[in-house]
Amino acid sequence: RLSSFIMNVHPIFSSPICEIDIKEDLTRLNSIKDYKFINTTSTGSSNSFNTENLSVLDKFPQEKANLFFHFLKYKNEVLKFNSTEFRITTSWGTKTLPNGYSQFHNHTNSVYSCVFYFDDVSGGNIEFTTTNNSFQLNAPSEVNILNLRNFFITPRKNLLLIFPSYLLHRVAENNSEQTRYSLAFNIFPTGSIFAGDSSITL
Repeated sequence: RLSSFIMNVHPIFSSPICEIDIKEDLTRLNSIKDYKFINTTSTGSSNSFNTENLSVLDKFPQEKANLFFHFLKYKNEVLKFNSTEFRITTSWGTKTLPNGYSQFHNHTNSVYSCVFYFDDVSGGNIEFTTTNNSFQLNAPSEVNILNLRNFFITPRKNLLLIFPSYLLHRVAENNSEQTRYSLAFNIFPTGSIFAGDSSITL
């Protein structure tokens, strides 16, 4: 007979993905659809486009401030990085045609990345995957947050996602009959970061 035992599991060093449903009216962002889009031409992508302009939020200062406000609440109230300041660096629109998709990628020269779905969407989940691919075990009998290798979020209008920029992600196949639009932007620390002999002012 096996003796009873206590098992403690610690999901350390997590890569949290935050979902926020924005209540404010940001419908002006729909005009991003009228911007000039260019084909990403990345290997592993099909019918996937980004705006040529990589600072689109500069044209929408009120909406930019609103989205950034929600990021600040998350980084202060959840992550507790109250003493670190951040700023939005780049921002661009994405467009994925029906049956289109993008390749897995992450965002360099960035700490946090965000996606905002300003449009009605019905296809093209955002898919996250792990970089721990050194050994592939057999499929688990039940998938949970500790053993999954892929994580999907279904887009919905007015959803804001915030996640670490190092996470590999992609637009999965847009299996709807409508073009899928979104706004993406990157966030980087600014000001002074005190870390002993590695302190820096950005």
